[in-house]
Amino acid sequence: MCDDLSMFWVCAAIIYELYTFELSPSVRATFGVVLTAVLGYISAVHYQLNQLWLHNWTFIVLVTAIWPRVLYLINRKLKGPERRITHQTFRFGGISFLLGFVLWLIDGAACKWLRESRATIGFPWEFVLELHGWWHILTSIGAGNAIRVTKRLTQKSS
Repeated sequence: MCDDLSMFWVCAAIIYELYTFELSPSVRATFGVVLTAVLGYISAVHYQLNQLWLHNWTFIVLVTAIWPRVLYLINRKLKGPERRITHQTFRFGGISFLLGFVLWLIDGAACKWLRESRATIGFPWEFVLELHGWWHILTSIGAGNAIRVTKRLTQKSS
């Protein structure tokens, strides 16, 4: 469950920064409270029902709130090589995040087969089929890049 919920909350932190960095402190606070309340409620329902469809759709909505805003801000705020490099960083992070999510879904759907296959392959190569572990690695790469790009786009101009 901590894996599932961490996906929500890392997205929420990114969304909060992307959509509020130019707003007044009171609007930022209101946005933060509403976002926290909505995701808190969804997290509680997900915890109680343990419904994968609720988790997947919530995650899709959250990610869909991130990528268009990032692309808009990149195109609005950056020029030349800085724009190109930031696009590349975000693209690499997005691909890592998406690949991790796909591996997480496969791991959930084919857990029994993967366990049997790892037992057959044995040490040291069984790690290749540890899709849940790959999910953690790829998601952290994707989230790290998204956070780096978000920080770059939302920093105060000097």
